[in-house]
Amino acid sequence: MMNPISCYTKGTFINKQYKIVNRIGYGSFAIAFKVQDSHDNDQVLVAKVARKSDDVSGKFEMEVAVLTKLIGIKRWPQMKNHFETASYRVIIMSAEGESLGDVLSRNKNGVFSNANSLRISYSLTKALHSLHHVGYLHRDINRDNITMKQQGKEIVISVIDLGNASKSFPRQKCRFNSYPTSWHVMIGKEFSERDDFVSGLYLIAECLGAPIFNTKNKSLIDAKREFHTSPRSFFPPEQHWMATLITIFDTMVFDKKTDLSPIWNIYETAIPCVFPLSPIEYKEINDAVVVA
Repeated sequence: MMNPISCYTKGTFINKQYKIVNRIGYGSFAIAFKVQDSHDNDQVLVAKVARKSDDVSGKFEMEVAVLTKLIGIKRWPQMKNHFETASYRVIIMSAEGESLGDVLSRNKNGVFSNANSLRISYSLTKALHSLHHVGYLHRDINRDNITMKQQGKEIVISVIDLGNASKSFPRQKCRFNSYPTSWHVMIGKEFSERDDFVSGLYLIAECLGAPIFNTKNKSLIDAKREFHTSPRSFFPPEQHWMATLITIFDTMVFDKKTDLSPIWNIYETAIPCVFPLSPIEYKEINDAVVVA
């Protein structure tokens, strides 16, 4: 795809400090570049760049505000700098690895194991809980916004892209209707913490290869209604922990003091002899991470 920010190409510099290596992401709001910090031993970072003319809804300010709250918190990009040039708004942050979607695509069957899916789901739920704790909702959980990075001998899960984030309160109704959108939002309920969690579980169902939405003869919203009516029927017995999580999230009342103890208990007892914080199992094949 053509780079609409044509002044930033390989070898050029942003603000005379951050050298462009290559483009790594593209969205309606901004472009993400892999960069090297020439003032810090060429440390590899990510530059998220938006044209001022494209950023008319305050997305840059919102993302900076959220990233500021997340400084020092695990499983989120760490903002290193933010600034404006004559034409652009720029956020410099830590590099968090490859998208879950890219890693998943390396598996011939297109799925992760039950145990690894549990570990990924737990990390994602923990990340979202920490975001909610500082007063924000993500509102855009999908396979491109969850990352996997090799750190030492372990795989670390992070959540990226806060361009669609919002404050948790006051609640808002959102006209979102894509595959990752929570059924509750699609039927007109106000977006709450539950809906980030539910979108995350839709994604984990993909990782498991569970066909939870049958849209062959019905609309997506009707398929989601069917799933939420009886989630247990969409998973084999060894994956029933997913159905239990969906059921609990569906019935929880979310406010500023919501207790997620029932959720953590499910993760800890979901699969015999599998602790949710145990390392994600993977191999390195041709210098690429392949998750079981």
